Amino acid sequence: DVASAREIAADQKTHSGLINDIACSLDGKLFATSSHDSTVRVWSAADGRPLHEEPFVHHSRAGSVAFSNDGKLLATASEDGTARVWNVKTGSAVTPQIPHSGSVSEVEFLPARKHGHSLLTACSDGTMRLWKLSAPPQSYFLSHAAPINRFVRSPQSNWYVMTSKDRQNSLIAVQETATGELSTNVIPANNDLNGHKSNVSCGAPSPNAKLAATGDISGTVIVWDLENATPVTPQLPHQGQVRGVELSKDGTLLLVRSGKSYRSQVVTCWEVQDAFEPLWSIEGELVHATFNPDGIKVAVVDGNDVLQLNARTGKSIGPKLIHNANVRHCEFSPNGELLLTCSNDKTARLWKISSRKPWGNPLVHSAPVLFGTFDPTGTRVATLCNDTTTVGGENSARVWDVGTTTPLTKRLPHFVRSASSSVRGSSLVNDSLMFSQDGKLLLTVGMRPAMAYVWSVDTSELAVPPLSASAPIVAAGFANDDKAILLLHGKDPLEGTRHSLSLYELPNTTQDVDGIDEHTELLSSRRIDELSDAIPLTAAELRDLWAKHGSHAE
Repeated sequence: DVASAREIAADQKTHSGLINDIACSLDGKLFATSSHDSTVRVWSAADGRPLHEEPFVHHSRAGSVAFSNDGKLLATASEDGTARVWNVKTGSAVTPQIPHSGSVSEVEFLPARKHGHSLLTACSDGTMRLWKLSAPPQSYFLSHAAPINRFVRSPQSNWYVMTSKDRQNSLIAVQETATGELSTNVIPANNDLNGHKSNVSCGAPSPNAKLAATGDISGTVIVWDLENATPVTPQLPHQGQVRGVELSKDGTLLLVRSGKSYRSQVVTCWEVQDAFEPLWSIEGELVHATFNPDGIKVAVVDGNDVLQLNARTGKSIGPKLIHNANVRHCEFSPNGELLLTCSNDKTARLWKISSRKPWGNPLVHSAPVLFGTFDPTGTRVATLCNDTTTVGGENSARVWDVGTTTPLTKRLPHFVRSASSSVRGSSLVNDSLMFSQDGKLLLTVGMRPAMAYVWSVDTSELAVPPLSASAPIVAAGFANDDKAILLLHGKDPLEGTRHSLSLYELPNTTQDVDGIDEHTELLSSRRIDELSDAIPLTAAELRDLWAKHGSHAE
C-alpha cells in the first residue's frame, strides 16, 4: 500500500529465476512479470495474487512484456526467438509462437486506437517488426462422418470445392457471401439414380465455378452443375480409382487420371457436352495432367518426361521435356507461354512453349522438388522442396523471379504440406501453397505444427502471426479477394468435431514504410540521421509531423 508503505500481500507463487521485466495495465489493476525461468505471470495489483494457476511458458528466458491498451491482451518476448500474445482473462494463447530470426528483446503494442491490436517487436538481428493481429475467426462446423480428401479453389472465383468419403456430404461447394459469411451448398453426388455408387476420391471445380467434376474409387467420373446441383454428364467409366480430375477454362473439356497403381495410370480426355465416348486416352507412369489456359493443349507427366498433346486429339505437338529423374508436377503460366516442371532431380524448370526450350536457368534445390505454382501475374513461381538441409529436415517453400530465374525469397522452412496430387501417400490435395492475386503474399500450410503461414514475398518474413486453432489446420486458401484466409481444420479434441471451417479476416496492411518511420519520429520526437544517430526533432519538424499524422497518433 503506497500510503502506508505496508505490504498488502505476499504469495508463494513466485518465479524461480531472476525477474527480467515488469509491466502494468493502463487501468492499474494488473501487472505482469517475466523471468529467467522461462515463464510470465499476471498478478492482481490489489492483493498481489496471480491471476492464473499456471504461468505463460516460453522455451527459454522470458523478457519484455506489454499490455494492450484495453488490457485484454499481453505480449511476451523470449530468448527462444519468439514472441507471443495471450488472453489476459482466460490465460490462453491468442497467437502461436511468432518466430523471429534471433532473440526477441522487446514487445510493445501501438497506442493509437486507429491501429487496433498492432504489436511491435525488436529482435537481436537488428530488426523491428510490426504485426497486425487478426480478429477472432468465424467458425463453421461440418457434419462429415468421414475425412475430407480434397479442398480445391476455383482459380477465377472465391468458390472452394470439398470432397469426402462421407456419402451424405460427398461434394460441398463453399463460398464467402457479400456479408462476409460462409455459404455451403451440398450436392448429392452419392445417389443411386445418377450419382456415385462408391466413395468419392477426388474433385475439382471449373475455373468459373459453374461446374465441378468428381471421381470415385471404382472409376466413375461425373460433372455437376454447381448452381442446380444436378449432373451434366452420365457416369463416365474408367479403369481403377480416379486419382485426379480437371476441367478446362471454358468447361468444355475434362481430363481424368485413373489407375490401380501410381506406376500404371491412364489419362483420358472427354468432351463435357457430348460425353459418350472419350476423345482420347494414353497410359504410362502418368502422375499429373493439366490444361493450358485456353484449353487447346495438355501437359502430361510421364516418368522423367513431360508430354505436350493436342487437347482434342491427344496427338503430340512437340518434343518431350526431359528431366534427369521423375517429374512430380507441371503447370502452365497464366498466359500459357511458359510451363513449370518440378522433378526429383532437385530442380524445377521453366520451358518456353513456343520454342520448346528451357527458359532461363534451372531452379536448383537441395532436394526433390515436390510442387510448384505461378502467381496470378505470371511473374513469380513458388516451389516446394523436400529440404533435408534445414533444421529438422523439414520441407521449405521458395519464391523465384520468372524473368531472371533467381530467388526472390530465402527458403521459408517448415513442414509444408504438399499441394500436389502426385505426391505419394498424400491423402489431401489442397491449395496449401498459394499466392495472393498481386503475388505479394504466399500462403503455406505447415504440418509440424499444423498451422497456416502468410509470408511477405518482398521481405521473406511472416506478414501476420501464424494462424492456429485447437484443431489442426489441414488446408487453407485466400478468400474474399485476398482479404481473408479460409482454413479447413481436422479433428478438434475440444469441440469433438471431425472437420470445421474458419475464416480469418486479414488485417489492413496498407501503411507504407515511410509512414511507419514518420509515426515513429512523431512518437519519439527523434529522427535517425545518415550516421544512424538519433537526433532530436526541431519544433517546426514536430509541428509538420503532427499536422500530417497527429489525428492517427492520439
